[in-house]
Amino acid sequence: QIICHNYGFLHFAKRFFSPLLVSLLESTETGTVEVHVSNHTSRGLPVIVRWEITDAAGKRIEEGRFDVEALAQRSVPAGRIGLEHLRAGSPPLPVEIQNCPHPPREADRDLLVWAWLEHEGAVCSENLAFLARPKHLLLQRPGISLELGPCTETTAEIMVGTDVASPWTQLESGAVEGDFSDNFFHLHPRHPRRITFQARGDLKAEAFLAGLRATPLLARSAP
Repeated sequence: QIICHNYGFLHFAKRFFSPLLVSLLESTETGTVEVHVSNHTSRGLPVIVRWEITDAAGKRIEEGRFDVEALAQRSVPAGRIGLEHLRAGSPPLPVEIQNCPHPPREADRDLLVWAWLEHEGAVCSENLAFLARPKHLLLQRPGISLELGPCTETTAEIMVGTDVASPWTQLESGAVEGDFSDNFFHLHPRHPRRITFQARGDLKAEAFLAGLRATPLLARSAP
């Protein structure tokens, strides 16, 4: 489980150990994103990787899918997503910003590549890639919505949504102690997240909702 308060780094650890995992390897030299699927189970499985290219606000530019036979205990290439046609004619970022052999281009600041790995109709892994550094992305300040769903004496269900792309969003429960099913994630404007919360004592819905906070990267990095 992902613990509330300041343990967002566990977001990464949880996904690294997923039995089925989609990984993305971006290249500013070729303008591509390589998609790989890792299967840590004992048998081969048919999976689907759905991908989408959006601008930094989350507006869809292109989408597609790869049908993959994920071999047991192996990592296999699923396909390649090309971005070069979206970067054509765009100048490189200034050397003082990106001092590397193949610097990102200005257009890269407005490109995000999302991927979802599906098996038997359910998403079991997801990832996000970009060619520019996160601090150079043209992210907009998101309007994040938190909607409280069914509650019991100790559990609550939360629907988290956003109007624009919101990478690295952290969910916190304020003074209410407990465990989220996930509390650090990339929010896509057309893919709201259903999160569960298990309190360590009695849960008062109104007090829990009042203290619930979803903090985007932009707010955490603001001076």
